[in-house]
Amino acid sequence: MQASNELTVTFDKVIKVWWLILWRSLVISLLCAIPLLLVGGFIAGFMHAGDTIAARAAGKDVGKVLAILGWLPVSLWVTYMGLTKKYGDFRIALISTISENSGMAQQAQNQRNAV
Repeated sequence: MQASNELTVTFDKVIKVWWLILWRSLVISLLCAIPLLLVGGFIAGFMHAGDTIAARAAGKDVGKVLAILGWLPVSLWVTYMGLTKKYGDFRIALISTISENSGMAQQAQNQRNAV
């Protein structure tokens, strides 16, 4: 079942969405990762102030963990931005696959109204 205004997925449209998610993920992740790496390195270096080899190793590990933990909210935010952006001649819409006449649709509506 296809909605009357649903567009065909084309390579051009896929590239537009992919490019938005890719470049925003890279830029925002780098902007978030650099401070996290620096803070992680500073904290680990401070903890191992006398032992430079251990401080470097700990700094790299702590910084990597912080950067990876920072990546998750960034990737979710970028995906949200990608879903809400207008791409010139189209935008992405989430369409329910549950029929309006089905019992599941009524049950889902009742759950939404209860909240």
